Amino acid sequence: STPQLLDMRPTLEAARADGQHASAVVRINVASPSFFDVMRIPIREGRTFARGDLASATPGVVLSASLSHELFGRTNPIGREVRFTKGKYPSYRVVGVSGDVYGDRVADGALRSIYFPLLNDLDPASTE
Repeated sequence: STPQLLDMRPTLEAARADGQHASAVVRINVASPSFFDVMRIPIREGRTFARGDLASATPGVVLSASLSHELFGRTNPIGREVRFTKGKYPSYRVVGVSGDVYGDRVADGALRSIYFPLLNDLDPASTE
């Protein structure tokens, strides 16, 4: 389930391998499995979305590289869990890390993004 957050600054948190907790304000996106190819956003680790990512008890998500680094440092985030600090949302399992996307202003830097799956039965990439 994709969060229906009214909070204009949704915050995601994760437990690092060293036991410390990290958090970051994120930009929420919904994407099909082919979105990353179409937009030429590389998958740096893991994969994009597959059938079952939404139905899982811990739905699969893709994090941008900058968000992954802020939450997990140099630790591989694949299989790790993240969750929103507000609301009664489930934990989400990281299935992939994408390249960064930048905002309209250079000063904004890389957008710390989380991508939720939007699976379409007609999308051939969603047949895994």
